[in-house]
Amino acid sequence: TDTAGLYNGHPEDDDTHLIRNVKVEENVEKYVAENRKGEAEGRGGMASKLHIAKSTAAKNIPTYIANGKKENIILDIVDGKPVGTRITA
Repeated sequence: TDTAGLYNGHPEDDDTHLIRNVKVEENVEKYVAENRKGEAEGRGGMASKLHIAKSTAAKNIPTYIANGKKENIILDIVDGKPVGTRITA
């Protein structure tokens, strides 16, 4: 994604913050709202990413939602740096 991870509101809002850790049983879907492009649902929106991330994490596979356009993001995740949203079972 081109977003840093899952937020508790629209990423551009001043009172919104990045959610660093999510358990698969948490109801964080309530934070996913349709944006101006209509991307909350469907193929490219955060709802789709969150659904797949939770399904993957439920199988005990390390799962993150992070900005794939950020240089070295995979290395940052592997190195344990605080980037993106980590989804765990």
